Amino acid sequence: MSEKLTKLTISESLSLPVDVARRVFSFLAIRGAGKTYCAAGLAEEMIKAGIPIIVIDPMGVWWGLQVGKDGKGRGYPIVVFGGEHQNLPLEPENAEKIADAIVTSNISCVLDISELSQTQTQKLIVAFVNELRRINIQDRHIFIEEADVIAPQKPMRDEVYCLNAVDKLVRRGGNRNLGCTLISQRSAVVNKNVLTQSDFLVVLRTNAPQDKLAVAAWAVKHSQNKKKLNAWLDSLSDLEDGEAYIWGPDMNIPGVRIKFRERETFHATRENLKRYDASKIKPMDVGEFIKKYKYAFEGKKPIDTQKPEQKLEHTSQAKIVDENEPRKDAVERGVQIPSNVAHTTELGGIDNKPGSSQSMKVEQSLPNITIQQFTPILSIPVEMLKHPTTPLGKAVVVLKSFDGRADQWTLKLIKEQIKNHAWDDSGVDEAVDQLIRWEILKRKHNYLRFDKERVTIIQVKVDENEQGITVKMGFVQGVEQ
Repeated sequence: MSEKLTKLTISESLSLPVDVARRVFSFLAIRGAGKTYCAAGLAEEMIKAGIPIIVIDPMGVWWGLQVGKDGKGRGYPIVVFGGEHQNLPLEPENAEKIADAIVTSNISCVLDISELSQTQTQKLIVAFVNELRRINIQDRHIFIEEADVIAPQKPMRDEVYCLNAVDKLVRRGGNRNLGCTLISQRSAVVNKNVLTQSDFLVVLRTNAPQDKLAVAAWAVKHSQNKKKLNAWLDSLSDLEDGEAYIWGPDMNIPGVRIKFRERETFHATRENLKRYDASKIKPMDVGEFIKKYKYAFEGKKPIDTQKPEQKLEHTSQAKIVDENEPRKDAVERGVQIPSNVAHTTELGGIDNKPGSSQSMKVEQSLPNITIQQFTPILSIPVEMLKHPTTPLGKAVVVLKSFDGRADQWTLKLIKEQIKNHAWDDSGVDEAVDQLIRWEILKRKHNYLRFDKERVTIIQVKVDENEQGITVKMGFVQGVEQ
């Protein structure tokens, strides 16, 4: 079950492109028609395509994704938070932190809220969904069971906060590459402002007139033929279990009748569990994914760091030559000095006069030198702000001069800012990697956070031939040419 897919095959007769994971689906049907079963099939396809999913599960049945179809064998690596089959506890007071750790560790998971009170559920969903929408950037899909409870047509008191969180997810989640699937057996009481935002409507057997009217409210926006629409609505009562009409007008799907494929994992309803010996149902081991999550939740690194050592390392080829002292053994100096030099860079401080003990010449090949266990401070000559001459200089100037948030940078955004100045962006990838190694840019979730305090602007006259960035890092002070 580990092969990555390029299409989502939900039926023998229908496959969807992978990018629909950023769209909004609604699965509507009466109880027992197969809406959860079929939605889980869609979830399986997304997991196989490498798209992480999150399930908000008030029913306590989605843990079955961990188990093979007949209660035997391996399912998918899904971490279950809360509920009877939990891998980890689900604590509403830590909802934002849980969302952060899920995004950072990039796991698929189920939030089993079946044992939470209504107040706890509302608190969790509001904080979790809002935080997820704020920080996410990678394709991710959220399945919401019993959407009529979480996003009701007539919210009472505090329910309005929960509704607003889901409404924003449905309306604006695509801007953060978040898709959503709403699942409900009570179409009539799902909030219509939410329901009508669906890109795909998946309707299984539906009998009640009021539920058909709710479906019609969506379909009428996408169909000009009222006669055919009425005939279609009448036919919803005749659908068999697992049969559905799927509407996706933007994707050229004009109300296709399909039979969903069988699930590859266990449908863990109470009725289905009675057919199996529960003691023999063994969910797959997700210890590795739990470990990744815990590292992210606790802010720890997966590898224990040893006592910091002051040394320079280079993963490619480099050598360092002291201008004034005799060449020392690499181990004694804490510097690796491979051979086969390809490219030379000068590191010289502002006070880098002949005879200075801090003057160093670094001969290197790309990528740049990896500097570990240092906290360098970069100083930009004021003249450099208008006309930086190196990729590193251009990157630092746009980072320092940007007026927006310092914690939501990406390589793409840095390059865009450089191009906005009409500067060439070649070599910027390596420059950004250097700033990350220096921890002037730090990764957080899918973003880079710029440490403004580590870059200063100095009033120093710099010769045109020596314009550059002053790098101060303990025993090294230099100018990047």
